[in-house]
Amino acid sequence: MSDPVLVQDSIFKAIKDVIKNFTSLTDETKMFSGFSNRIPEDKANDYCVISILNSSRVSTPRVERVTTEEDITVNVSDPLRCLVQIDFYGKYAQNRAETIVAMSRTPEAVSVCEEYGVTPLYSDEAKNLTGISGESQYVLRYSVDLNMFYNVEVTFEGSGFDEASITKTEVIQ
Repeated sequence: MSDPVLVQDSIFKAIKDVIKNFTSLTDETKMFSGFSNRIPEDKANDYCVISILNSSRVSTPRVERVTTEEDITVNVSDPLRCLVQIDFYGKYAQNRAETIVAMSRTPEAVSVCEEYGVTPLYSDEAKNLTGISGESQYVLRYSVDLNMFYNVEVTFEGSGFDEASITKTEVIQ
């Protein structure tokens, strides 16, 4: 049976590999998963935060039943699209965000994500979300919303029968 945490881990790993392969941010210790507590402040202000915002179904789940002499196995595959927000901070934030936008629909990005069972579909345009920090300093921040495709795979043992009988009863009215 597939575990939702494992699916999220695969999405995070795929996004990190895309960032490492196509932007100047190559240090994974500067890539954080969103909604985490106790993220150490990066003094150089050069990092990114990756957040899975939501998922939605793309179509009806596909169900496959495999029957052998001994048992029945049921495989369910549910295709989903998820929205991932990537926030880049620091001097190179704009360049990195625009690079993700440019690469999101390329075969190269698809091949990087392939081993994790996810596929980049498309991204929105990079957004400038520069703000002011607690120290009253500008913090450069560019955000990209990246849409990813993946399947939730569930496999379980089904039940069945190996014999059936039909009884015909004639009813006269």
